[in-house]
Formats: sequence, C-alpha cells, structure tokens
Amino acid sequence: MTAIVAEPIRKKLVPLGSGKARPRKAKRMKIVEPSLESIDEDLDESNLTYTHVLEEGYNTLLNDVHSSHELMLEQKKRTVALLRQTNYAQKSHKQNRQIAIANLAKRKLKSLPPIPTAGLTPPNQKTNAYG
Repeated sequence: MTAIVAEPIRKKLVPLGSGKARPRKAKRMKIVEPSLESIDEDLDESNLTYTHVLEEGYNTLLNDVHSSHELMLEQKKRTVALLRQTNYAQKSHKQNRQIAIANLAKRKLKSLPPIPTAGLTPPNQKTNAYG
C-alpha cells in the first residue's frame, strides 16, 4: 500500500518593475511516494499493528452495513405503508362508486311502472326429455 503525498514545488522569484522580487505561488504539486519504511515507522509511532487497523476497519464496515440495512428496512416499511394507504383509498373509492351505482339502480327500478303479469303465460316447467 503506497500513500501519495503532495509537496509544493519551490517558489520561484518573479522580478517586479522596481527591481524587487516577490515569490510566485506554486501552481503545481509534486507527487512523492514515500517508502514502505516510513509507513512502518508511522505505525510504530502510533502503537497500532496491522491487526488493530484491520479490526477497526472491519468494525466500521459492520456498523456501516448494519446502519444501511436499518435504513433500508425503514424505507421499505414506509413504502409498504404508503402502498397500503393507496390500495385502501382505491378500494374505498371503488366500493363507494359501486354503492352509488346500486343506489341509482334501485331508484330507477322504483320509479318504473309495475310490470303487468296478468296476460303472460307462466314459464315452461321442466319437461322430461323422454316424455
């Protein structure tokens, strides 16, 4: 594992009209790759071993996964609740519409004149196929 360290390039002097010079800002950075020895020294100085670093990283990763999983479950619960509300609203709207149509049909049937049944013959009774 190599770390990249950026060091500014040395400042160059820019001559001014009066003969004085001022330093110019460094616009570029020189990239220096430190040796592995310096990384080992840094670890020794901080009293951390590679196993400590791995354990910390693993614990952090577990916490991140756990929290993202909890967020996902919470979002899923919200979505399910919203879908249930929408579904209930659609069902109740459909039921209200069906009730309104049924009430309208009842009113229309009541307003129709009665059907005369005196002159009609009763429907045929079931007859025997062989008789």
